[in-house]
Amino acid sequence: MDDGREPALFARATLPSKLPRSLFSGRILAELRMAVINGQLPKGTRLVEHQLAADFGVSRGPVRSALQVLEGEGLVETLPSGGMASAGFSVNDLASLFRVRHLLEATAVRYGVEADVPTASVEAALDQLIAVSDEGRFVELDIAFHRTIVEFGESRFLLRSWASLAPVIEAVIGIGHMAATSQFAAHKRAHILEAHIPIVDAIKAGQADRAAALLDEQFRDAESVFREYFRTLPSRRK
Repeated sequence: MDDGREPALFARATLPSKLPRSLFSGRILAELRMAVINGQLPKGTRLVEHQLAADFGVSRGPVRSALQVLEGEGLVETLPSGGMASAGFSVNDLASLFRVRHLLEATAVRYGVEADVPTASVEAALDQLIAVSDEGRFVELDIAFHRTIVEFGESRFLLRSWASLAPVIEAVIGIGHMAATSQFAAHKRAHILEAHIPIVDAIKAGQADRAAALLDEQFRDAESVFREYFRTLPSRRK
């Protein structure tokens, strides 16, 4: 029977009905970001605060905060009517994300090499990535490694630009990880690590152009893998 209520965008089981208040916004933000990127909330889907608040079992405040952050990330847009809707995330967006990421990281490498910045932090970040045994932390430390590369450039504006993309990058990698776990078996992790080592070697040798080329190769490889993941997700088959 139609009771006049709008259909739920999220099953109530998506989040616990009661979360500690301090976790509301962060958890809702992560859920909504994932839902836009994986196609659960395709482009044009209206995001109504009171409806989402009911779906998540929270007040409208945390939902409003999450939507504002997502708008800043380019995943949500304000409609002429004043409401908000998903901006979607296409395979073209995926390609653009990796291109912009490469521009930022390659520029940071060039800045750092030109300024003869010590490479100890980049080397340490690689060592942490190599040493990690917890599969759940692999993505986290991979993101941390690339952040360290940007920090190597010693430009706060580059770092701020990269940091604004980092949550989207991490979500994309996380979705790819969940969508095809077999692709992240030990041999795949070894392949990823093997791609990082020569980048650090090039940075240590002051070979900025080589490091930039290796980053480009790594990101193109990652993009092609994630592009295939996205095509096989059930939410993308429509």
